Amino acid sequence: MKTKTLLFLLSLIASFSIVSCRKDLKLASWDVDVIAPLAQGKIDLSSLIKSKHLVADNAGLYHLQYSDTLFRIGLDTLIGIPDTTITNEFVIPIGNITFPPGVVFYRDTNRIRYKLKEIGLTFAEIRESLISVELQNTIDERILFRYSILSATLDGDTFKVEEMIDANSTFETQYDLDGYDINFTGLNGDKTNTIITNVEIMIDPAASAPHTFSAGDKFGIDLTFKKIIPEYTRGYFGQQQTLFSDSTAIDLLPNIDFDMIDLTEFSVKMKIDNGVGADLQLSLDRIGSFNITKNQSVDLSHSVIGSKLQFSRAIDLHPTVEDVKHILKEFEFNETNSNLDELLELKPDAFIFDLDLEINPLGNVSLGNDFVRYGHDLSATLEVDVPLKVGVKGLVLSDTFEFNISDSTDQIEFKPLNDGRLILYLENGFPIEGTIQFILLDEESTALDSLFETPAVIASGVPIGIGSEIDASESVIELLIDQERMDRFNEAKQIVFKGNLSTHNKEVINIYNNGTMEFRLIADVNLNTR
Repeated sequence: MKTKTLLFLLSLIASFSIVSCRKDLKLASWDVDVIAPLAQGKIDLSSLIKSKHLVADNAGLYHLQYSDTLFRIGLDTLIGIPDTTITNEFVIPIGNITFPPGVVFYRDTNRIRYKLKEIGLTFAEIRESLISVELQNTIDERILFRYSILSATLDGDTFKVEEMIDANSTFETQYDLDGYDINFTGLNGDKTNTIITNVEIMIDPAASAPHTFSAGDKFGIDLTFKKIIPEYTRGYFGQQQTLFSDSTAIDLLPNIDFDMIDLTEFSVKMKIDNGVGADLQLSLDRIGSFNITKNQSVDLSHSVIGSKLQFSRAIDLHPTVEDVKHILKEFEFNETNSNLDELLELKPDAFIFDLDLEINPLGNVSLGNDFVRYGHDLSATLEVDVPLKVGVKGLVLSDTFEFNISDSTDQIEFKPLNDGRLILYLENGFPIEGTIQFILLDEESTALDSLFETPAVIASGVPIGIGSEIDASESVIELLIDQERMDRFNEAKQIVFKGNLSTHNKEVINIYNNGTMEFRLIADVNLNTR
């Protein structure tokens, strides 16, 4: 009996002890350590530059490759058929003149001669054209207007149109000569730049009775030939000299910035292509590059600058598939014969040029058989290939990554914060040193904070041998963080990496496509809980 009583008392005491401990547990507070990943990312040149001109060769070495037309001088520049307007007005001088229906009461054949200075065209195939016609009828009867261009034929048929014009009205319409052949030699075949047209006007053939004209009745015709673009044209293009000053925009490195870059190797070819059936003399008086932001330009130094280049005429092979055999000249620029690297190092927005072009410098040696076909022009193209064996200063790299504390810590609230630190692990696989900074952005892309008070210094990776392998440098940077900064970090949604990098002591390095920079940012904090 004593034993049972003792056990009961011990159980009762134990139960009170357990209740007391649970009360202490509910009211207790303690500190907890939390390590949380905040952001991570990888930086490589192909994703940063985002340029179609950045290409890796078989060894992985990056090249800047660029090809574009420096200038193009085509048919419209060489020939340039101007818009021409013809105005005719026929007035009945006396009254009581009667004409039956369907009988021509007005007929006129016109010779239209284009003013083309020294150019004398004899033939053209029309690609595009527009003829605007305005007909004014003050006669009290419907009339029939017939218009033909005797010099224009399509499959042997002359260009002809007919329009019925109501009494006392004005009529407007448009035609085209697309696909027609134009003979510019006139009625007797001994002219140039000349086309022949014919107009006939009569009372509506369907009218029921003859019409008696009153004195002063008139009929007006306005014809405008405009926007004439030949597919092919032939004749003598004159002995003409033309100066050209122009520029062509380029986007060699559109998404990257630097203070200085030193290109040590490059290969640039300029191809001048004559697709025009005339002898040409071309002088490249100036070729340069221009940077709009810096308002600076650099002119090319090379033996081709200022030289008079002679081009024999292209060869007409029509109607073969090739149509025209072009005449080509090619010039190469490299680090030993030019300063073209300086033009590229300016990070140009445009190439600029001054040209002096002379057509038929020896006169009409073709006896009127110069020709030009649409799309076969005089042009110059640049083909640039620059391996990235460079020295660089102030190369700016920037990229944006996701940053979300709540996703990485299962909704842990980082407060109250006893103490903490941020740890940045960074591996630099580029053979370039410099400084880095990280900027935190909220969901509106507004800057909240920067990781470092001043940008942190990182060492460059070290090339191993002569290949593409790099021994990446490793950096571990620790920062203390307080509750105020942690609250700002809680609002961040993105983190922006910014690097300002340079080669050590202006050394020349090779940049390969396996080079990367990787980082991980973690928070190591001690929190107080209740």
